[in-house]
Amino acid sequence: MQERFAFISLALSGPRPTRDRIRSLALVLVDDDQRVAQWQLDLHASSALSGEQAHELMVRLLGRRLVARNARLTLAFLRNALRLRGDDLKARDILCYTRLKNQLNLTSVVRSPTTTMFEAPGTDAAALALFHDWQSLRQQAAPEMWQAALDKQRRLPSWPAQLKRELYSALPETPGVYLFYGEHSALLYVGKSINLRARILSHFADDFRHDKEMRLAQQVQHIEWEETAGEVGALIREAQLVKARMPLFNRRLRRTSRLYTYYWSAEVDAPPKLVELTQAYIEHAGQHFGLFRRPQQAEAALRQRIEADQLCPKLCGLEHSRGACFAYALGRCRGACCQQESLASHQQRLAQALASLQLAVWPYPGAIAWREGQGPYHWHLVDQWCYLGRIEAEQLPEQIPLEAAVRLDLDLYAILRRALQDSTEWVDISQRVLKKDGDRPAVSGLPA
Repeated sequence: MQERFAFISLALSGPRPTRDRIRSLALVLVDDDQRVAQWQLDLHASSALSGEQAHELMVRLLGRRLVARNARLTLAFLRNALRLRGDDLKARDILCYTRLKNQLNLTSVVRSPTTTMFEAPGTDAAALALFHDWQSLRQQAAPEMWQAALDKQRRLPSWPAQLKRELYSALPETPGVYLFYGEHSALLYVGKSINLRARILSHFADDFRHDKEMRLAQQVQHIEWEETAGEVGALIREAQLVKARMPLFNRRLRRTSRLYTYYWSAEVDAPPKLVELTQAYIEHAGQHFGLFRRPQQAEAALRQRIEADQLCPKLCGLEHSRGACFAYALGRCRGACCQQESLASHQQRLAQALASLQLAVWPYPGAIAWREGQGPYHWHLVDQWCYLGRIEAEQLPEQIPLEAAVRLDLDLYAILRRALQDSTEWVDISQRVLKKDGDRPAVSGLPA
């Protein structure tokens, strides 16, 4: 059967497939190791492929396998350029020279004497140099190894060239967290999923659509994962790892040194008071509203509710003046600050406005263990919405030692509230827990 290839080289305006453009491209068309044609197309950096140019390119590629030095980047730029014209290329349509060389363990390839060391990308010379290097690589590899390497690329077209193939086969279809590492073992990204295999592969399937995914696919050198009993365990572990290790590509779940909340009781006339979250949260359960990383976020949240419900900024502690507040003059306050509304009515409306922010009262008699999974079980230990740790066992031990006090965490609070809602899979462990740092968890924004 005749082997028909198209060796391609692109010159790009930048490294981002979604924003940058192809400046020029060159093709060398080969049938059974014989060069049959060359083609070069020059574009302006700000111009996309025209309909005529895209059609001409697709005609030249018809029935051929593309070969590129960096297949992922080349495919991403071509797919974005052709997608605008209604055409498309699939990952299986392109072979990666770099991946092939890595698969064959030929780190040093004897270059053809007709090939110079540096050719300008997107030129006939660059595409021809790739063809010559391909020939040299093929000549140095045993025929059976060469064919096996090509077959692997055809079966696993979207797997990054620099990642070991063994990882692909080992990816589990279970819940858990995964870690992408770059050069020098630098942690790039931490993610979670109820199906690790599907989620990890999704990073590499559609990376041409997103700059972040493309950068990850280009930089990742190694992948590790940790299986969990279910989705909640994966969410918790992701939050812990991101806060503890600060991966380069994670923007959410960042570590917070302090948390703020409004302390307020409808039974007193004082306005809501912004305080740093401390042990008082436990001692005054039901009188704290909102969890905020910065005082500015807290004030913005309160002001939004004041404006929406025509509450008085002065009685809510956001304005300090004599007489009626400024909002009353604008018709945005019902006048509790100047006896046009009763204080009792205002406080009742304030309570209703803050209700959605109210921190949940811990509904259990003490510390609990919440069971997740179908076996082996993971028991999540929780007290006052603070995550105490995890035990992997069928049955809980009679005594559960804790090495240090833990602290309330904004993200874990949200995860645990959803997980424990209406749950019956819990056990009271308040008499089993041995704590070295006091008999209650500390409350702060920074996990221990």
